[in-house]
Amino acid sequence: MDSIGTAAMRALASLGSPPTYEPAKPLVRYDARNLPALCNPETDLAIPQRVWSGWAPSVGRREIVRALRPDERHALQARAAELKPALQPYARPLEDDRVAQAVADMFSGFPSMRHSGEDAVGRVDSAMRALSKFPAWAIEQGCRSIQQNGYETIQNDIAKIERHWPPSDPEICRAVATIEKIYRAALVNSEALLAAPIEQTEDELRPPREEIEAKLGRPLEPRKPVINPEPEPHHDGKHAQRVLADLEARRARHQESAA
Repeated sequence: MDSIGTAAMRALASLGSPPTYEPAKPLVRYDARNLPALCNPETDLAIPQRVWSGWAPSVGRREIVRALRPDERHALQARAAELKPALQPYARPLEDDRVAQAVADMFSGFPSMRHSGEDAVGRVDSAMRALSKFPAWAIEQGCRSIQQNGYETIQNDIAKIERHWPPSDPEICRAVATIEKIYRAALVNSEALLAAPIEQTEDELRPPREEIEAKLGRPLEPRKPVINPEPEPHHDGKHAQRVLADLEARRARHQESAA
């Protein structure tokens, strides 16, 4: 019976080779040593807080409250430029060996997969195909996490960590997607900010007077001038005292006239 390592090599051969081409740039083999920063405080936090509109529509693009400054646009472009190549799907055939080895090492951590012969070949082959949209570094980290910590599975609406039975392809993909999701969110955010339209003010949203009159079929009434209210007189705090003095004076006059 084949070992899981031999099965990985057979699965690798079964994938075949994609059409050969000359890459435009040399392949960068990303790993923990040369990945972009997980979080850039300026582009991932500060700029979004400054410019995103408070309203995020369920359909369509979210707007920004003002145009990006040149330094903000440059920072976002640089962030997108460093993230995009790191999130490209693993390169075939140049990185097939990395992915096959990562998947084989992961399966070898499960006793039921150590001597499964043809089944191991099929499982490695299927997993590599399912993972074809992910970068090699994320696949390596995701497979290592499964091997060392197990993986989450849902049974009867209850989440549990599985360490005995090997994961299915969707479960492997879910673990790998978790590894890259922060990088992916940062890239999506940077590209969205760069392409975002500027939020219109209330005056810009209001149709011109001519358009309103054309729809009504009559001219609008002239705008009434705004009249500022008269300012209130200054109070010196002696109003009650003056009222009492006035009442006392009236009482005195009334008594005089009665006499």
